Amino acid sequence: MAAGIAVCAGVGAVTWALQSEPEPATTRVAWADVRLTAALPGRAEAAVHYRLYFGATLVSPPGAEQPSDDACALVTYDPNQARPGPVVSVTAEVGAAVTAGQELAKADTTAAVAELASAQQDLEQAQRRLDQDQALALQAASGPSPEARQDTQVAAGSAVGADQDRVTQINLRVTQARKTLADARITAPADGVIQAVDTALGSSPACRTPAFQLRSTALQVVADVPGSLLSRLAVGQHVVVALPQLDRSASTSVTSTPVKAVVSPQAVPSPYAAPGAQPAASKPVYPLAVTLDKPPAGMVPGMPAELTIVLAERRHVLAVPNSAVHHKADGDYVTLVSSVVKRCHDCSVRVSTGLVGDSLTEITDGVLLGDTIAVPGSAASTPTPTYPSSSASPPPSASPAPTEAPATPLPSPSLPPLPSAVPETTSRGADPQSP
Repeated sequence: MAAGIAVCAGVGAVTWALQSEPEPATTRVAWADVRLTAALPGRAEAAVHYRLYFGATLVSPPGAEQPSDDACALVTYDPNQARPGPVVSVTAEVGAAVTAGQELAKADTTAAVAELASAQQDLEQAQRRLDQDQALALQAASGPSPEARQDTQVAAGSAVGADQDRVTQINLRVTQARKTLADARITAPADGVIQAVDTALGSSPACRTPAFQLRSTALQVVADVPGSLLSRLAVGQHVVVALPQLDRSASTSVTSTPVKAVVSPQAVPSPYAAPGAQPAASKPVYPLAVTLDKPPAGMVPGMPAELTIVLAERRHVLAVPNSAVHHKADGDYVTLVSSVVKRCHDCSVRVSTGLVGDSLTEITDGVLLGDTIAVPGSAASTPTPTYPSSSASPPPSASPAPTEAPATPLPSPSLPPLPSAVPETTSRGADPQSP
């Protein structure tokens, strides 16, 4: 009896072990979109930075070494001409959103207005005098004798030349007075946000420090690309910018690839390192900037961001999970559980692969749409690959296949959905031929 109990206990243990063993997983070959992406941490920056003066504007790209704030070489006036007076209005403050052409500050123009009126009056008189002398010169050309005509023409020509010089000089006064009036106003060169205000009512316009600092409304995200990824970048690649702090994202594209390497400072040697040990040299990286002309609300410079760059993509191709493909010395293989045309069970089949994406591998030959293949792991541990639903029909050359499985929305919010079908993953215990 004791022996019988032991045998029964052993059989029960074996039965329990067999029942508790997880069943292998399977998946069907289906239409899907295969994507290979690269995720890079980045930071938001202003696309353009402006320093505004009375009479000058300095423009600097973000991340570039800022030159001196001294703009006096650009703000020049004739010492004999009027200059803008004290500041009489400041209409923008730090944090204000402004539009292109909006007036931000104005200086007193009383002297410039008077100078312009005086110059314009003098110009009218000089122009009248020039017209009169030119008429006299024409009359002198028809004098009674050649000698008289020559003497009169010399005198008339001398008067006309002096008149023309006078008109030119007064025209310069008019131009300078108009420039003074224009320089007395600071307007926004583009849509942006005021970052600093360094002028005040009653102060004199200065050229050594900017009156305003303005950043563009357009923002960009800068990320450091490792050298191993540089060759995969190309203009036009789709980029998704995720902002974890705002729980928002935006789409853009690569408009230019990095052209200059940046090496970060070397790390400080560990205090536990051997005496005289040198820190490991940092690897060069390549800054990549992508611009958002209309950034999400709340996005500001300095905010962390994540870039997801679509390096390569194949739409509506036959695909299987990456883990289902076995790489051997003579090629790639999958384990075929059942086929729509072949009589095969757990056969190792050689396949031709295309793009290997983040989670899926493109299959170009070796299996057919609807074939069931094994996936390492178990049905419980292997997640079902989900892709956006597809309204497109298979190519005419595709072999007949069971009805495609219902589609499930793409769970990741970082990439926009694209049309594809769902490779259905089931346990090995299910009927592989059931639709």
